[in-house]
Amino acid sequence: MPAHEWTSPMHSWTERWFVRATFALAVVGATFLPASATSISAESPGGLRDAITQTTTAEGTAPATPEDVPDAAIPDDVSTQETEVAIKKSGNGSLGRRDVEPFQMVGVTWEADANVTGVVAEVQVRTNGEWSDWTQLATTDVEIGRPGTDPMWLADPADGVAVRVTSETGTPTDVQVSTINPAGQTETAPANASLTTARAEPAVYDPTSGDGGEEFASTGVSQPTIVSRAAWGAGNGLWGTSGCTAPQISSVSKGIVLHHTAGSNTAKESESEKIIRGYQTYHVKSRGWCDIGYAFLVDRWGRIYEGRKGGITKQVTGAHAGVTSVNKDATSISMMGNFDVAEPPAAMKDAVVRLAAWRLSLYGSNANGTYVSGGKTYKVLNGHRDVKSTACPGRYGYRWLNEAGGMRARVAAAMNGSPVKLPVPTGVEAKTLGDTTATIRWDEIYGAEKYRVVWLEKSGSTASLRFVDEPEITFEGLKPGTEYVYTVSAMNKDDVEGVRTANLTFVTRLGLVRSIATAGKSSTQTTISWQPVAGASNYRLVWREKAGTVGYLKMATGSSVDVTGLKPGTEYVFTLSAMSAAGIEGLRSATLPFTTLLPKVTGITTSNIGTDRATLSWDETEHAEKYRLVYRLKSSTVGGTAMLEGTSHTFVGLNKASEYVYTLSAMDAQGREGDRSATLSVTTKGVAATPAPKLGVPSGIKASSVSASGARLSWNPVAGAKSYRIVYVPSGGAAKLVFASGSSQVLSGLSAGTTYRYTVSAMNADDVEGVRSATMSFKTSAATSSGTMKNSVTVPSSRNIVFKGHGFGHGIGMSQHGAQGAAKEGVKYDKILSHYYPRTKLDDWSGYIRVNLTADSDNDLKIEAVPGLKFATLSDWKVVDLPESIGGKNITHWKIKARSGDAKQSTLQYKVGSTWHDRQHFTGGGQFHGPAIMTLIMENDSKKQFRNALRSMPKSATSSTRHTVNVLLIDDYVKGVVAREMPSSWEHEALKAQSVAARTYGVRSIEGNGAYDICDTTSCQVYGGVSAETANSNKAVDATKGKILTYGGKPAFTQFSSSSGGWTNKGSQPYLVPVRDDWDNFSGNKVHNWTLTVKASTIEKKYSSIGTLKTISITKRNGYGDAGGRVLSVTFKGSKGSKTITGIDARWAFGMRSDWFGF
Repeated sequence: MPAHEWTSPMHSWTERWFVRATFALAVVGATFLPASATSISAESPGGLRDAITQTTTAEGTAPATPEDVPDAAIPDDVSTQETEVAIKKSGNGSLGRRDVEPFQMVGVTWEADANVTGVVAEVQVRTNGEWSDWTQLATTDVEIGRPGTDPMWLADPADGVAVRVTSETGTPTDVQVSTINPAGQTETAPANASLTTARAEPAVYDPTSGDGGEEFASTGVSQPTIVSRAAWGAGNGLWGTSGCTAPQISSVSKGIVLHHTAGSNTAKESESEKIIRGYQTYHVKSRGWCDIGYAFLVDRWGRIYEGRKGGITKQVTGAHAGVTSVNKDATSISMMGNFDVAEPPAAMKDAVVRLAAWRLSLYGSNANGTYVSGGKTYKVLNGHRDVKSTACPGRYGYRWLNEAGGMRARVAAAMNGSPVKLPVPTGVEAKTLGDTTATIRWDEIYGAEKYRVVWLEKSGSTASLRFVDEPEITFEGLKPGTEYVYTVSAMNKDDVEGVRTANLTFVTRLGLVRSIATAGKSSTQTTISWQPVAGASNYRLVWREKAGTVGYLKMATGSSVDVTGLKPGTEYVFTLSAMSAAGIEGLRSATLPFTTLLPKVTGITTSNIGTDRATLSWDETEHAEKYRLVYRLKSSTVGGTAMLEGTSHTFVGLNKASEYVYTLSAMDAQGREGDRSATLSVTTKGVAATPAPKLGVPSGIKASSVSASGARLSWNPVAGAKSYRIVYVPSGGAAKLVFASGSSQVLSGLSAGTTYRYTVSAMNADDVEGVRSATMSFKTSAATSSGTMKNSVTVPSSRNIVFKGHGFGHGIGMSQHGAQGAAKEGVKYDKILSHYYPRTKLDDWSGYIRVNLTADSDNDLKIEAVPGLKFATLSDWKVVDLPESIGGKNITHWKIKARSGDAKQSTLQYKVGSTWHDRQHFTGGGQFHGPAIMTLIMENDSKKQFRNALRSMPKSATSSTRHTVNVLLIDDYVKGVVAREMPSSWEHEALKAQSVAARTYGVRSIEGNGAYDICDTTSCQVYGGVSAETANSNKAVDATKGKILTYGGKPAFTQFSSSSGGWTNKGSQPYLVPVRDDWDNFSGNKVHNWTLTVKASTIEKKYSSIGTLKTISITKRNGYGDAGGRVLSVTFKGSKGSKTITGIDARWAFGMRSDWFGF
């Protein structure tokens, strides 16, 4: 722009209604505003314009003040407002949040002062009632007029603004914040509307037009379509007024200066004309220029707009370059947008080339030439930054101007009549590199019909050629770990090849490492092995604890590596990849797990040593499922092995006065043995002086409750028996020994469809075995199955996919059906719980719990009136007895509600007849209690009964929202849970196990903070109050009164689900580990196995990006149970792509009972 108007890197005022509101600001800088600072009023002599601009225009007169600008000077549908507010003489350096008229752009300006430097302005705006964060606006240096910031364009209208300003030196004065509001039409003129072709000058300039000038040479370059001033709704500018009598025209146009408007790149296509009208309004009325500064503007969609009046074919002096001579000698093209942060769009580039080629051809200019203006030499096509110190036309705009195949080259080609080669593709990069594939992408080129790609191995001699329609190509069939060379070029509609890229390269990655295996050597060391990868120089192993965040890296050669320094009994995850000689990593393996072996068992002691027995005890080993004892006579090489549970065991039937040696080791959930203890020994005692007589043989022996995994043995008691010895042997298997304290014993963990032989004998007080029974037998029932599940399926012609699965629910912790199956086999509730929650223990707990009754959602707590009812205010715990009648009339209901007009207050009301009356007002919450049971009236007028106390609790101290909360003893609470969570007709021991699990879950939720401890829905555990209770379930609750499970002295997280399907799932706690669950597979469990048919169209609709579904493949399972256990990942492959999700996501997406499924 010329010095006589304004100089700037061209910022974008993108709206047409300009509202300047100048607010009082206290400025933080090197010094605060002086106390004597005065404001300049628009009504003061000389006015605001005199304060801003004291120089003259090219026409020799001062610009008009805003009040002097005639209406016709700006677009007639644009209104402006300029308001000045006096500057504060003191303050905190900021404008407080202010309500203003709606706006969509904001900027800050201040008085020009050479002593003020380093000004920083920040703004906050309020949109939809929410204030934004502080945003720093970019500053714009000027030679004349008011300095200030680039405006910020908002995506949505705002109605509030705040500002803060600082400076490095000096104190800015007359600081103003300008807010701009869009108005008027939003339609975009069609490309052929009011075009300048009809009004363009003839090939030979007509000197009789009255404008004066020289003849133009005829040219073959046609004029592009240009949207006229009339079409975009321009005002007349200040032409015809003092100082702006008429546009100044030069006889020669020497060149073109390329600009960008800066500002935002997020304007909509429909807003281009509004933006240009905004520029003209701002330039004319706010800056006092004669007209819009640019000769031409081009938007992102390739539309060309006429700018300053008369400048289409004539060389009209503009206001764009910041150097007066260049403004006079060169025209201007401004790209609308900020191309310091983004590449100009292809459509914009194409339009700029066509416009520049036509414009230069009018004056016979050479696109690659130079010209002299004001004593300096400039290129015919140059950027604003070549004329003035500025970022304009932006980093990417300037690069395009000068690069090979860029703007200058394309303009020259168009003027020479030769085919215009499309530019070199930019943004070329290898986005996805595989071992045999590579995907290359680049920026789309406007005008390209297709793209030409050539590639070959760098060490090869045979090239491949391929044409693609989109700016992307995927090479297939490549060699792993190989370097390739390629070039990309664009082809136009005439099949002319554009500028090729330089030779580019990519290197394919080495393939996946396969056959990866892990083997635990000890509790602190694991060996990982694999199949070597061709071309691999070494291998990259990364591992960490699964629950940790710190990883470890080790480079290995060969085909195996020992990982040492691990923690015993800890789960780790790792990835493995091959490395090329150049140090390029190949494809990484999936994240794989391994678990170190358990450590040595500690604290081993012997006690109760007799002539034929000894008791071993040891410390519990964390994560141990069982313990393996290997023992033998020291004098023998033949011994025995026993798998033990718990932390002690008594062995009987040993030889008298004999030394036995043994080792003990812990076994994990996968059946892997940990580090063995040292070899220990124990010696039995000699023969007792007077052996006790042998006890008789048990009678009435029978097997009952025989299932696929268990049986109950029973017999008649034997006089004098202290315990009973049962030996049972599966067909073809090893014998197992158990002892029973009573006259029955439940055998569990048996194999389905197997015959077992057994004997029973009585043991006296000295642990001497009596006469053994005859050998008897029973056979377990056959296991039911849903059939062998497969891991993949091809969509059949019916397009119906049949899923097979096991279990119902998340499978973590106790299986409710499993508990019922165990109870049917005679297993007691404590054994059921220890199976599903290993390493927890039974403890006692008593106290109250607060339950949020979510169904009562209307903020009123309403109950039926009953004798003995009391009311308490919770803020001060004042308790009063509530009357049964008032004035001889019976009270039927009581209610607590929020007090109208004061959220902190509550109101107690009573109902007589059909009328409610206020009893008292109070602060906070209130409570009804007294009777053992109260009846709550729900929002829909249904009734439910609850024990102990009902509270109305505010959500917060200032909220009118109220929670209805039932406060009661934990055992009373459990009575309302068990009947809702498990059928009351189920076995007593199953109901007892459910009672303990529910009680523990509730106790774990008690924190004492907030309005309540736990909710009453499936989000917590279902609670139905007294209305849900049954006699059977209450009996089970009473039988386990106060019992909870603890771990480490704290209530355990006793999750449970309907059915495990045969194996429980891993949870978040050390005791929520996968355990085999044969009890779950009893005949009454209808969800142990299940099938579900899902239409292929359902999956395609859910994941539309895959196209037509072709196959489904399960790619990872958790490793426990049938087909490998629960699904961790499953891939849906279609005609357009693939989608991989978790098994849990698949369960919820398609309504499956669990995430343990197959086909």
